[in-house]
Amino acid sequence: MHQPQRYAAAVVFLVVVAYATVAALQILVWNPLAAVPGMTLGQIRHAMEEANEALHIAPVIIVLGLGVLLTAVLVTWMVRAGGAAVHVVLLGLALVACGAPAYFVASFNAGMSLADAFAISGADVAPWGGVLLQISLVAFVAFWLVLLWRAGVKAARRRSVRG
Repeated sequence: MHQPQRYAAAVVFLVVVAYATVAALQILVWNPLAAVPGMTLGQIRHAMEEANEALHIAPVIIVLGLGVLLTAVLVTWMVRAGGAAVHVVLLGLALVACGAPAYFVASFNAGMSLADAFAISGADVAPWGGVLLQISLVAFVAFWLVLLWRAGVKAARRRSVRG
C-alpha cells in the first residue's frame, strides 16, 4: 500500500534541502563573486581578512541547517502520526515561506562584511537571493490558497450533509 504522506514528506524535505543549499551558495559564493567582479573567491576572502572582515561559513550553515533539521523532525513526526498528505504539503509550504526570513538572517552578516570590506552595498547582487524570496512568496500564497480551498471543501461537505 502506498502512503502519499511519505511521498509528500520526501518531496518537502528535498525542496527544503534544495532551498537551503541554494541559499548557502548564494550567500557564500555567488553573491561575493557578483559583488566584487574580477576577483576570485579566494581573493575576496583574503581582501576581507585584510580589512578585518570575514565571510563566516558557520553562521550561514547553522541558520540554514536548523531549517533542514526542523523539516526532518516535523515531516518524520507527521508521517509517524499518520498525518494526511495535504497537511504535510501545508507544512512544507509554511517552511519554504519561512525560508525568506531565514535567508535574511543567514545572509545579514556576510552582506555587512562584504559592504564594510569593499565599501559597497550589502544587498544581494547575484540574482538567486531574489529568486529564493520569490519562491518563499509563492509558497506563502499557495499555503493560504490551499487552506482556503480546504475550508471551501469542508463547507461544501457540511452543506451537502445537511440538505
